[in-house]
Amino acid sequence: MYLIGVVSNSQVAINSMISIAKEEFGEDVAKFTPFRYVELTDLQTIIQSHQGLIDGWLFSGENPYSIALPYLEEDTPAVPCLMSGMEIYRYLLYCLYHSPTHELRLSIDLPASTKADWQTMMDDLQIGPKPVSFEHVHVHFFDHRKIDTAYPSIAAKHIELACSGEVDAIITSSMRVTNVLAGTKKLSVPFYKTYGGHFTIRTALSQLKEQLMQRHLIGNQVASIRINVTKSDALYRTNSDAIQANIIDLKIKKYVLDLCQKLHSSYLTQRDLGRYDIFASRSTVESSLPAIHDTLLQIRLYTDIEMSAGIGFGSTMASSQRNAIQAFSYGRETHPVQLVTVIDDTGMIQENAGTPKELSYSLSTTDPILLDKLEQASVSIKNYTKAVAIGRAFNRPFTSAELAQEMHVTERSARRILTKLLSVSLVHCVGEETSGLRGRPSKKYQFIV
Repeated sequence: MYLIGVVSNSQVAINSMISIAKEEFGEDVAKFTPFRYVELTDLQTIIQSHQGLIDGWLFSGENPYSIALPYLEEDTPAVPCLMSGMEIYRYLLYCLYHSPTHELRLSIDLPASTKADWQTMMDDLQIGPKPVSFEHVHVHFFDHRKIDTAYPSIAAKHIELACSGEVDAIITSSMRVTNVLAGTKKLSVPFYKTYGGHFTIRTALSQLKEQLMQRHLIGNQVASIRINVTKSDALYRTNSDAIQANIIDLKIKKYVLDLCQKLHSSYLTQRDLGRYDIFASRSTVESSLPAIHDTLLQIRLYTDIEMSAGIGFGSTMASSQRNAIQAFSYGRETHPVQLVTVIDDTGMIQENAGTPKELSYSLSTTDPILLDKLEQASVSIKNYTKAVAIGRAFNRPFTSAELAQEMHVTERSARRILTKLLSVSLVHCVGEETSGLRGRPSKKYQFIV
């Protein structure tokens, strides 16, 4: 049974979402836990204190979702109830019905992400012999990420228009603006706080269902771990005596068997001297990547034999084995050699898996525009996606020397890659830095993604 966290700063919104979610999921499939926050800063504590306990998150809007997103574990199912054109239309109809002049005279604030929906809705209402007039509708778009600082000015605009008699109603999508309006004693017009209706909530729940199902299917994929001596003749070269080689192999097997005990429901086969295959579920292996990494370090420390692991995820055992062999070969050929490398069916690769320096990037893309630009620049997809992943990990502008160090190439090669990507507008130069009294300043870059 899934445990779903329902997050909002309004108890009304929470009750509405849980009521609809129970119908959508069924009480035998999911349970719903309400989380009401007061300040947006509360979201960090809510998410982090329930990490691993909650299977999925349903947020009442774009604002709490975007604030909570950095604190969610990667691939955690989470969706916001996004205001759609249909929801805006519902509030406009309500205001039009209650308008003393039977025309739209209102002030409304909306997240900037709804601009396209707003324009579409206005165009739709121009159809027919008596189109709806928006002449007296004042709309204020705001960046939902900056609502904490923008809400006083938004509330002031609403109040100014109401006091001047230019509007008959106020619609706000911000709880902070609602609180300001509620505290304004001289406000002579009604105001309404927008909440996601049935359509919006059901759309979000459908997306959450899909994410939960996808995570379930991925978690139950087959995982193959190929643990192999990095150089195939290492055992025999180190110990010319076959008996001694087998003794070393038995020591290695001890550590591999210890690892299997940590990988619940795993299956071990020995392919050859110094070559092992372990089969388990993807979710088990993903949660045990640090243990796999530590096992290889112990083998290196106590047997003086270099081993590495290639991990493959796939929907079938055959595809997972194929990916594991490819991952092992890729890790062995990189410099320095990767202890643990992972490849899945989508072509996503993880270097240094299970360590703080883990790096994930794709070996393929389906974006025709990107493919065309990379072809023009003569840069491989792998080099581009790896460089982008490194740039994302920096989380700041970087120099060609810094990129070269992380890609394990020469600075000249890194500079050549950046120059080519610059020519097709996939990266841009954002400044320069001087590292000493002599020499030219180094350019600083950022990827355009």
